[in-house]
Amino acid sequence: METAVRKEPSSPEKQYETFVMEQLSCTEPSEMGSFGKKIVTRLEQEPESVAKHFWLGNAFFIQASADKSEEALKLAIDHFEHAARLDPKDQRIYSNLMGAYQSLDDMEGFRKSMVRAIENDPNPNAEKRAWLAGQQATQKMYCQACGSPSPYESGLNTCPICKKENPGWIVVVPGSSNPQVQEYKDKAARYYSQGLFQDAIEQLQAAAKIDPTDATLFNNLGVFFMKIEDYGAAKKNFKKAVELNPKLEYANKMLSKMEEKGVDKSRIGIPSNLLVENPAEKLPEHTKIISAAQTALNSKTLAKSAQAVLAMRLMLLSLTYG
Repeated sequence: METAVRKEPSSPEKQYETFVMEQLSCTEPSEMGSFGKKIVTRLEQEPESVAKHFWLGNAFFIQASADKSEEALKLAIDHFEHAARLDPKDQRIYSNLMGAYQSLDDMEGFRKSMVRAIENDPNPNAEKRAWLAGQQATQKMYCQACGSPSPYESGLNTCPICKKENPGWIVVVPGSSNPQVQEYKDKAARYYSQGLFQDAIEQLQAAAKIDPTDATLFNNLGVFFMKIEDYGAAKKNFKKAVELNPKLEYANKMLSKMEEKGVDKSRIGIPSNLLVENPAEKLPEHTKIISAAQTALNSKTLAKSAQAVLAMRLMLLSLTYG
C-alpha cells in the first residue's frame, strides 16, 4: 500500500515569485507596458506584507526595464520603499531599490539606499564599514581614484575603499551649520571627483545662496573655476573667501600668486592633489552588477530576467567598492 506524501504549501513569498515569473514568461515584448498592472491585479487583494510589496516592486522594475517607463520605475521605488519600512533588515530590498534609483538616474537615492542597507546589515565587511564611515563623517575627503569619501585624516596615504596609495584627496571642510549647505558640498565633491566640474560649481553656487557667509564655499569655488580655466572667476571667489576668513591658507596663497603673477596657469601651479587628472575607469562592483542586471532585464526573456532579479538580490552580499 502506497503512502501519500503530503506536500507542504508554499509560502506567500514563493507564490508571488512563481506568479511573477510565470506571467513574465507568457508576456510578449509588445505587452510589457502593462506587465506591472497585471501583477497588481493579482496581488493588490493580498494581505499587507513585505513579500507583497517586494514583488510588486520587482514587477514594475521589470516593466520599466523593458519599456523605459519612468512612471513604472517610480512605482517600483514606492513598493520597495514600502517593503523596507515593513522590514528594514531585509537586505534584498535595498539591492533592488538601489537598482531602481540608478535606473532613474537618481544617484542620491542610490547612495541613501546603500547607507540604509549597510546600517541594517548585521555583519558588514570592512569595505562597507569604511564606506559608511565616510558617508557619515562631518569632515570628509574624497578619493580621486574611486570618488568615495573617507573621514578627514591628514596623514591618510591609502584610500580604505579602493586601496590606492596617495590618490589625491578633495577635502570638504565644514563651514556652515546648515545641513542643506553641507549636502550641496558633498554633492559638489562627488561631481568634482568624477570630472563633472560644471555640475560641481553649480552645487557650490546653490549652497552660497543659502549661506553667503561660509568662506569654504568660495575657497572651493576658486579651486573648481581654476580647473575649468576661468581664472577671473577663481580670483573673485578666492578674494571673497579671504574677506570672510583671512585665515584660509590656500585661498590666501592662491590669491597672492594671482595678484603677483597674474592668472596665467603655467605660473600659478595648481596643487595636483586638488585635481582629477585621471577619473576612475573601474566601475564600483555594485554598479557593474546592476548594469549586468539591467542588460538582462532588457533582454525580455524569462531566464535572463530571473537571473537579473537574482543578481540584484545578491548584490549586497558581493559589494567590494573598488
